[in-house]
Amino acid sequence: MSLLKRIERARPGGEGEPQVPAAPQTTPVPSSGGQPAPPPSGPAGAGTTSRPFLGAMPARESFREAKYRVQNRLINELDPKLDLSNQVEVRRQIEELFGRIADEEGLALTRAERVRMLRFHGSRDKTTFELVGTNSRLDAVQAAMLRVFLPHLTGWNATRREAAARYAELGLGEAVELPVDEPGHVYHMYVVRSTRRGEIAIALGEAGIASASYYVTPMHLQPALAYLGYERGPLPETERMAVENLALPMWGSIGADVQERVVDAVRSAVGVPA
Repeated sequence: MSLLKRIERARPGGEGEPQVPAAPQTTPVPSSGGQPAPPPSGPAGAGTTSRPFLGAMPARESFREAKYRVQNRLINELDPKLDLSNQVEVRRQIEELFGRIADEEGLALTRAERVRMLRFHGSRDKTTFELVGTNSRLDAVQAAMLRVFLPHLTGWNATRREAAARYAELGLGEAVELPVDEPGHVYHMYVVRSTRRGEIAIALGEAGIASASYYVTPMHLQPALAYLGYERGPLPETERMAVENLALPMWGSIGADVQERVVDAVRSAVGVPA
């Protein structure tokens, strides 16, 4: 039986799984660059996946590394008397096998990553959106806690609206453009606009005050919507908002003293007298 057939039979779903003795300690096969591949670390099963023949595979092991490892195992364990010509044949058959399963394994990894991105807005970092995704991270414990909080929501919304009005009363509008108020606005975020956003963010950070900018790459320029064919320019207001928006501290119980600190830092950053 060819080595390739033996490997195929050892794969899950193959014709059978031959009993393979425990692999002896062998010299690590050189990885890319000619340096010895580091030996596996950590307990079996920690960050690994397993195949009956391939053994414990690090979850992020590349196909190149796996090929070297399997070649080493075949030559040193299953066929210890192989001469050089047979070792070359082993390597050829391993190349054929891994070429066949690369799409299968790679697709599985791609799908797993895709699922993770789809549940997190279609993004890895919530900045660059490669897919049209959703926000699907609520688990049962969080949902149970939110049910406890739900009766307080109306009161919290009211205090957020009061805090938004207080920012205006403290003179924040003299330094930045404030969000337009409207009935029902609960200020999930309090987002102002300024052409000097970077300076303001730095000043806030130096004062120990958090701030954040969202959608710094506007939606029509995101990879997920590249198929629409947009380039920079046709949506100028959207693009201006992307470079000007800055979210300031806002929560239901924010105190007037905290807001005063925020306003003072923003006004100072743009040179508006206190």
